[in-house]
Parts: sequence; structure tokens; C-alpha cells
Amino acid sequence: MEKLRKLLLKEDPVETKQRLNNGININDMGLQYGPGMIPKIPRNNFFADSYVQVTKQHRYSYMPAHTHSFIEFNYQFSGSSQQQLNGHEYLLKAGQLLVMDKTLIQRYGYMDTNDLLVNILIDPQQLPTNFLHTIRPAKGFHRFMYNVLDNQASHDSYLIYDLNNNDDVKLIWQELMYYGLTNGRPFETRGRLMEAALSCLPEPIITSIHLRNSSSDPLNHVIDYIDKHYVDVTLTQVSDHFGYNKNYLGNKIKQNTGMSFGELLDRKRLLIAESLLLDTDLPVSKIAEQLGYRNTSSLFRLFRNKLKITPTDFRNQHTGEMN
Repeated sequence: MEKLRKLLLKEDPVETKQRLNNGININDMGLQYGPGMIPKIPRNNFFADSYVQVTKQHRYSYMPAHTHSFIEFNYQFSGSSQQQLNGHEYLLKAGQLLVMDKTLIQRYGYMDTNDLLVNILIDPQQLPTNFLHTIRPAKGFHRFMYNVLDNQASHDSYLIYDLNNNDDVKLIWQELMYYGLTNGRPFETRGRLMEAALSCLPEPIITSIHLRNSSSDPLNHVIDYIDKHYVDVTLTQVSDHFGYNKNYLGNKIKQNTGMSFGELLDRKRLLIAESLLLDTDLPVSKIAEQLGYRNTSSLFRLFRNKLKITPTDFRNQHTGEMN
């Protein structure tokens, strides 16, 4: 995309300083670097208008070791960048996309004039409620995001994609970058473009997702049980099944997931309801029945509390978007 290339080639003030200072890194974010120190790039005001932000990586220098307070994508528009991820070296080439979780330690080497790298940032705290449903077609990234949202999981995972074999997918990503870099309005469109770009991702060429070992943590079996029996499960039933005291198990679930038993159950039912509303023609009453509700008012209450919308309006709105 020529308009994006011209935008990225334009030298910004930080790049000018780095070029004139023989590649010395300009610490424009005021990060605390030093022996044995690996700073975390803060959220700052990146996400004031959207859960997605797009920036250009400054050229004519390197980037010291750091971690993030958000999910970061690096898209190599042209040239290349020598990436070091948790101590492993990778050469990111034009048309390739790197995705990183928050605690991954990243550094990369000097980038020259045509080494054009775009940063796309996502704030996990502001994700739309139906985000996981929207990105479901991208199975590799879907697994990655489930790991991101697991409070007890390791968060130093990364994925690398090669988009060079699919021009349509590259174009969607580049449209997102141009829209973000030019501060396109409305801001909500940035999120829509992000979801479209993610949903059509192929399988990654390199995957490093450090999933929890479900056999080593008894609570994972409890969560799996709730997922399978969400229609009629109760905390008392789960406690009896696994031999736990009810209050102890409720506190343990809250401690490990950040949600109460009821909130965990609501999230599961909401995900199932969204899927049935969008992927089937079942009436709302039948969907409520399949979720274990005695009447539709419970399903309406769930949607109003979580999404500020009715199930019917949710179906109409999202069906309209897909058409």
C-alpha cells in the first residue's frame, strides 16, 4: 500500500535525533533502563479513545530489553528487524507479524531507512465482550487470547505469522495501520478493523504459548466441569462432586480467576448465548431454555447487565454488520 509506505518513510523528530546521534537510542518514554533493569512500557494514554492503538517504531537505533503493559503486535512493512524474544533470536521479515504477551522480554536491533516496523497495541482490559467470539476463526490467536485472559497463566508467549501468501489479509492489516496512524474517525472503526484483521489470520508459523498444565492444578478440573455442566450446575453441586467445602471452593475460584462462581457461570452462558444468537435461527426463548433458564427474562437480564443490550437487539445489530 503506497500511501502507508509514504507515511512510514516520513522521518519523525525522534528518528532525526537518532540518525544524527549515530544510532544512540532516544528514550522518549522516560523508561528506567540500567544494569539488571528491564522496564515495562506503560499504558499511558495509548487507549483513551479505543482499545487499539497504532504507532510507528522509530528507526536509526535499537530498542533495549523491555516488557509491555498490553498486547503488542509488530508488523514488518518492509526491510527486516532482528528480534530477541525471551533470549531467542528471530529475523522478522517484510510481511511477517509478531504478537507478544505482556511479560515477554523483547529487544531488537538497529533499523535503517527501509526497515519499516508498525506497532499495534491492544488493551486486554477494554476488550469488547464478544471479542473472543469475533476472533474465533483464527484458532491460533484464539488460543493465545484465552491464555492472555487467564490470570494464572504465564504471560511470556508469542506468535509469528507470515502474511505474504494472502494479499487480502495483508491489505486488511495495512488498512488498519493507515487508519490508526492517521487518527481516523470514528475511533470505534479502529476496533472493528482490528477484529476483522484478527479473525482472518492464518495459523502462525511459530507458536510459543505456555499453557497451564491442567493435570497439575486441581482447580482447572473444576473450571472444566463448570464449562461442561453450565446448564444446571451449582456451587454446592461442584463442591460435593470434588469434595470441597462450598465456601472454600467459592473463595478459591475467586482467587484464581478473579471472578465469583456466579460471574464465571454468567460469562460461560453469555458466550454460548452470543454464539447461538449469531450462528443459529433459534428463537430467544429456545436459547434461554438451552442455557438452563426457566424463562427468557433471565437471559434478558444477563444481556442487560453485561452488554447493556437485549438479546434480540444483539442479534439484529451483529447480523446487520455481517451482512
